[in-house]
Amino acid sequence: MAAKTLIINLNLALDKTVYVPRLRPHETYRLGPGVITLPGGKGVNMARALRSMGGSPLLAGFVAGHMGCLIESALRESGLRSLLFRHGGGESRLCFTLATSGGAAYNFNEEGVPVPVPAQRALLAAVRRSSRGLALAAVCGRRVRGLVSGFYRGLSRALLDGGAREVGYDASGPALRDGVAGGATLVKINRQEFEEFSGSRFSAAAVARCLRRWRPRGLRTLIVTNSSGPGYCSCPAGDFVFIPPAAGRIVNPVGAGDSFMAGWARSLERGLGAEDSLRLAAGCSVADCMTLGSGVLTGPEAERWARRVRVRKI
Repeated sequence: MAAKTLIINLNLALDKTVYVPRLRPHETYRLGPGVITLPGGKGVNMARALRSMGGSPLLAGFVAGHMGCLIESALRESGLRSLLFRHGGGESRLCFTLATSGGAAYNFNEEGVPVPVPAQRALLAAVRRSSRGLALAAVCGRRVRGLVSGFYRGLSRALLDGGAREVGYDASGPALRDGVAGGATLVKINRQEFEEFSGSRFSAAAVARCLRRWRPRGLRTLIVTNSSGPGYCSCPAGDFVFIPPAAGRIVNPVGAGDSFMAGWARSLERGLGAEDSLRLAAGCSVADCMTLGSGVLTGPEAERWARRVRVRKI
């Protein structure tokens, strides 16, 4: 099956996640089979969740060194299709998440190594060739070091020129701003990222104003999540508030936003309307919180939670 969603995760990683009910100073914890090791990064989490929902993602990014070999192997073993660009600039990242009782999580993430310019050019050319007919090309996660000036503007243009119907960003800081300036049509960010991006306090009116500001550049949809609180969406169908259901006992909230993006991508693949898309996306997010791994969920569980999401047009 041809990919309908291209996910660009430049700063790929190998993720380890463990659960310890309670932390005590100076304690030694012997970690057994409960340790989860998965290829990681926001885009990988999104791809994993999207495939679980019946979607068809293709993942693109950079890898390097022995850690890069492990990431490539882990992606193959997990069945995720990838378009990887190897370079000799050092080692890919290792990231570690410690989850504890009550839904608290501690993240220890390496920054990653600078990516040489030839590898950047190769990725831009390849994703442009791979974009025709895509329902969504999604750019996810932190920027990698060493990127040339204007890289994300060029990335957005390459994806649009290649034929992607939607170009979305789940990112923050300069990557988000440059990507939107380059013509991104969709942005999904959290409350803190929105306030940094817009310079405004979080509200439904502020989300709508921010979309109007960037609409001349091509932005059509702006979605702002708010953890377990009400989030807002402004899009061609109107302005909406969506409220996730109370989830009860959360196992690990890391990756919930990535699964939200996966739910939205699956909605685009299926041609759903805005309200059903918000329900499915929020349902995926809650289902992810119930598992230890990031982007780990099942379609039936996501659909079950989606039926409990409240969506209202403002």
